Amino acid sequence: MLIESMTYKYSAPTLPPATQFGRLVIQVHRLWRRELDHALVGHGLSLATALPLLMLRERGELRQNALAEALGIECPSLVRLLDALAAEGLVERREDPADRRAKVLHLTPLGQRRAQAAEDALVVMRARLLADVSEEDLARTLHVLRTVEGRLDREAETRRPGAEGDAA
Repeated sequence: MLIESMTYKYSAPTLPPATQFGRLVIQVHRLWRRELDHALVGHGLSLATALPLLMLRERGELRQNALAEALGIECPSLVRLLDALAAEGLVERREDPADRRAKVLHLTPLGQRRAQAAEDALVVMRARLLADVSEEDLARTLHVLRTVEGRLDREAETRRPGAEGDAA
């Protein structure tokens, strides 16, 4: 019922499905982010501050540039974020033993606990929001979104400077 009312509210059913799709993806993204921030605020985090913690918890130590790439953000933006997380005692920068010029990021014990609390809150949020969605529907939705994501990635790659077909 919620999905139907949202569809009508933000993407009239008289519009072509492709138009509804784009509008609905944008609206669901906005609403989902709002719920993520709401779930995290009680742990002193926002989505922006939780993502690096969750990524480091999942992948272990990472160089700053690898974390920026994994998060899809620019290094200068990540540096400001890491400065704030380090000031809170959640993240440490250490010398990379393989390259002393590079820094490797580690979660502190407090960062580990905060990342776990964030993940626990997100598990509850996802369960609540997806309670009325069957596993089959969720799998089908993920397939469609990954297909569109793949197309978007391929098209972005062709526009990248130096991509095949660019004039020299």
